[in-house]
Amino acid sequence: MAYTVLARKYRPQIFREMVGQEHVLKALINALDHNRLHHAYLFTGTRGVGKTTVARVLAKCLNCEQGVSSEPCGVCSACKEITEGRSVDLIEVDAASRTKVEDTRELLENVQYAPSRSRFKIYLIDEVHMLSTNSFNALLKTLEEPPEHAKFLLATTDPQKLPATVLSRCLQFHLKNLGRDKIADHLGFVLERELISAEAAALAEIARSAEGSMRDALSLTDQAIAHGGGRLVHADVATMLGTISAANVVPVIQALSQSDAASLIAASDHMAEHGVDYLKALDGLMQWFHQIALAQWVGQIDSADPDSPHVASFASQFSAEDVQLFYQMLSKGRSELHDTGDPKAAFEMILLRLLAFRPGAVFVGEGQMVEFELAANMPATGAAPNVKEPIPARGVAPNINEPVSERGVVPNINEPARERGEAPNINEPARERGEAPNINEPMPERGEAPNINEPVPEKGATLNANEQPRSVTVEDFDYPAPAVDALSYNEALADVSDDHAVSAPIEPEVESGKKFEPDSDAGSGGFRLDRATWPQSFSSLGLTGILENVASHCQCVSVTADGAEFVLCSENASLFNTSHVEKLTAALAQAEGIRRTVTIKIGNVEQTPAKWIAERRALALEEAKHRMQTDEVVIALCQNFDGELLVDSIKPGGTRV
Repeated sequence: MAYTVLARKYRPQIFREMVGQEHVLKALINALDHNRLHHAYLFTGTRGVGKTTVARVLAKCLNCEQGVSSEPCGVCSACKEITEGRSVDLIEVDAASRTKVEDTRELLENVQYAPSRSRFKIYLIDEVHMLSTNSFNALLKTLEEPPEHAKFLLATTDPQKLPATVLSRCLQFHLKNLGRDKIADHLGFVLERELISAEAAALAEIARSAEGSMRDALSLTDQAIAHGGGRLVHADVATMLGTISAANVVPVIQALSQSDAASLIAASDHMAEHGVDYLKALDGLMQWFHQIALAQWVGQIDSADPDSPHVASFASQFSAEDVQLFYQMLSKGRSELHDTGDPKAAFEMILLRLLAFRPGAVFVGEGQMVEFELAANMPATGAAPNVKEPIPARGVAPNINEPVSERGVVPNINEPARERGEAPNINEPARERGEAPNINEPMPERGEAPNINEPVPEKGATLNANEQPRSVTVEDFDYPAPAVDALSYNEALADVSDDHAVSAPIEPEVESGKKFEPDSDAGSGGFRLDRATWPQSFSSLGLTGILENVASHCQCVSVTADGAEFVLCSENASLFNTSHVEKLTAALAQAEGIRRTVTIKIGNVEQTPAKWIAERRALALEEAKHRMQTDEVVIALCQNFDGELLVDSIKPGGTRV
């Protein structure tokens, strides 16, 4: 007996046998059971997800001799003929090979005639987007008003190419790509029926390569069975698919974690010896960094995966910024491999680029190696590492801690030019420089241009045209110096007026990349959960990621000895899941030393940490604007030099560490 490939042998014959696509099957089953049938159905989706399979099962349901239902009997002549592909009332058309309008007209000439043996005459048109414009026009009228005995089942992988007039006449169902877990489980079921042993890692590798297509997964399984001699071993499957194994990936990621360029190149040479496809090597690295990112952010590690210990280890060695940067640079580097004549050199340049642009990399000298300070040793503020040697002046920023004279930096502009050995100042009067007078220089009788170091008249005073202003400096002005360090919460709250109408100098806006961490009495070792102080003491918990976002929009409504109740703003409820309750409980217990039962409800809130911080930032911005608008130097610049204060560009000053 001839061998039947797995994709045909295990093709579903009823809706219950299908894997996935529940959203499509539910609608079809309800329509069949309640006899609410449409005359035209359009099934869309990528290759191998079950479009024609659903159409054939639907044809069985319509023409089964037991009656129209969602459970065809499978034993009557109509069901058997459809299964064997010889039903005269199921006309299957490959639109890719019959694109001409003459073919469509010939097909539709017999629509008006009743079916030969079955209940309905069913037209199954596969790859319908391949029909020409004239063919669609010929099909439109029949699709809109077909005979009662005719049904049209259309399938396509590219619904965008169908005219809107055709789409409007069909019920459209989009079949989704199948998940890897569902594909792997179904492959295990099939191989168990075939009495073939298979490793779980091998099935997972096939499911990953199938890219959501069950038909492709079954075809790859057939190939893997032949390649492995009746057994599916992960190493054999990886070799057959040409995927990069953990033995090749782990040394590369380990070298990246240690910032070891020599080991990185050695790992690339090892790949070259084994003939690894560099494009698939990049894809393999991207998959690993994707798993590392999931482990860092949501703690999602598949314990059944043999590579899970490595993923967990790397998740603690890399910062989240490094993982995102590496993934993006690997993704961008894929295009370089297509355009290069030396894939190995391009692959190595991409790997070295990961090192060169990794946060913490410092170039220490011309012609020297690149030195790195590992992320684990970096300061918490993310400051750049110290440079160990003087940096050449050629295009490299100097060390701010190095003496100016040794760096060859431009000297102090306030030093007299003649003492510095430089060209004289062009703003100095020509007669004092011993040069020919500049025709653009103001004449003495017309008055000279004002000097920015000269004094500004007091408010309300007028300056006589013949009067020479006295020489004063900026220090003569009595104006408040701008704050450099951010005010603490206790200092800011103490300066608030009794009516709370005007705020004293308050905390400025946080710099980009730094968390807003208010100083509070509930700091390290002194945190105490309280309804009134929850917005102020929230940041001392040190929460990060989505949990920080969720908790910052929660209002503490009650605190007891053994419980705490929070209300989450309904506008942010989409980010919430049950795991956040456990994480917040653990964070509160660690900070306070008391374990309470935490509950989070969804509702309306009045005061949350996010609102409190936003209010403080708004007040800081208003204070900064007020200071700038009332600053005497700013006023003087605007009055004497036609200056303009751009209020929208004002930002609160100061930094937080």
